[in-house]
Amino acid sequence: KKYMRDLADITAEQAKSATELELAARIQQGLLPAEAITGQQVDVTGYMEPAIEVGGDFYDYYFLDEQHLAITIADVSDKGVPSAIFMVVAKTILHNVLPLYYRDSLAEALSAANEQLAEVNDEDLFVTVWAGVLDLVSGKLEYVSCGHSSPVFVHDGKITTLAKSKNPALGIMPGIEFRQQSTMLPSDSLLFMYTDGVTEAMNEQNQMFTGERMEKVLEMAADDNAAEVIAKMKTAVKGFTGQAKQFDDITMVALKYYQIDNGPKMSSVSTGD
Repeated sequence: KKYMRDLADITAEQAKSATELELAARIQQGLLPAEAITGQQVDVTGYMEPAIEVGGDFYDYYFLDEQHLAITIADVSDKGVPSAIFMVVAKTILHNVLPLYYRDSLAEALSAANEQLAEVNDEDLFVTVWAGVLDLVSGKLEYVSCGHSSPVFVHDGKITTLAKSKNPALGIMPGIEFRQQSTMLPSDSLLFMYTDGVTEAMNEQNQMFTGERMEKVLEMAADDNAAEVIAKMKTAVKGFTGQAKQFDDITMVALKYYQIDNGPKMSSVSTGD
C-alpha cells in the first residue's frame, strides 16, 4: 500500500511538472513574433523548435519606424529552464534598447544590452546575437554580430556569408565595445539567419547537416518567398536527421527584400500554428 501511495505521489508530481513545462513552452512561443511581415519591399518570417520543452533560442523582427526594420536572432548557452529564463530576459532587453539607439549607433545598442545582461547574469550564461536594422528604401543593412553564426546572403544565383567582426557574446562581462558593420541588399535578395542547431543537426549516423547542405537548400529556394524558404529548410533538416534525437534548438529567419522607388509599404499576415 505504501508503494502504491508513493507511486501515485510521484506520478502526480511528474504530471504537474510536465504541465508546467508545457505552459512555459507556450509562454515562450508566445514571446516570438506571431505574424510574418509581408509587403512590396520586405517579406520576413521565422521558426523556432526547441530541443526540449523550453529552449534558449529566440528571434524577433519589428518596425522601428516606417522605413527601418529590426531583425534579431540569438542562441543562449546551455539548455533547459535557466537558459529559457535568460532567453526571455535577453529578448526583452534587446527589444527595448534597439529603438533607443539604432539611429545613432546599433553597436551602442548592443553595448547597452550587454551591460544589462552582465548585471543580472548570476548563472554565468551568455547569448550569441546577430542584430540588424534594414533601411527599406535604400537597402542598407546595418548589423552587429556578437559571436553568432553569420547570415547567408543569396542574390542572382550567388551565395555569400556576411562578414563577421570578432565581437564576443552578450552577458559575459560588462564594459565591452562592439563593432558595427553594414552591407547593401540589392532588390530580390534573400537573407537567411539561423542558429547552429540547423547546421549541427545530427542524423542517426552522427553526421551533421552542415553549412554546405544548408546552402544547397537556399540555392534551390532563392526565388521562393520567406515562408517557403523556411518550409524547405525544415523539410531538408528533418529529412536528414530522420529518427535521431534533436540535441539543440533549431531556429531560423528568412527575409526577402525588394527595392521600390515609391517609399515603404508594409503589412502583417498571420503565420498560423
